[in-house]
Amino acid sequence: MDKRQSRWHQCVLKPDGVLAASAYNLLHIEEVIDEIVNRYYYEVVGPFWPEERQLIEQFADLPFPFQEIDPPKFEMTAHWTLDHLVGYLRTWSSTQRFMVAKASDPLEQITDQLRHVWADPQRVRNVVWPLTVRIGRKARSVSL
Repeated sequence: MDKRQSRWHQCVLKPDGVLAASAYNLLHIEEVIDEIVNRYYYEVVGPFWPEERQLIEQFADLPFPFQEIDPPKFEMTAHWTLDHLVGYLRTWSSTQRFMVAKASDPLEQITDQLRHVWADPQRVRNVVWPLTVRIGRKARSVSL
């Protein structure tokens, strides 16, 4: 991070101000489905993620120049059929970059496996994305 990037908080946030930032990474459905999605994420389209994706994967460990406040647990949820899941995976930038680079659809590598473990493709399943939330308070200015 250069000096300009590391000092944005000095201009944006007032002394004693609070900033909250969040990120989410991989979803959770059921272990057997998660294993297929994780393999897709890391092995199939993994090399096609933009470099900046590391900021999401390492979000909890990024420099955070504030007095951290321990947040409650948050998660996003959805209720999806198999088509919803496959449609979501198709929106990933790594999926799109793979398609451009290889002129093929990487989802073909996992769709049959997902159909097999999902069983009824119209079955609605709970989908959960744990959120990583970071909350911090900017120190008050010290007057001399």
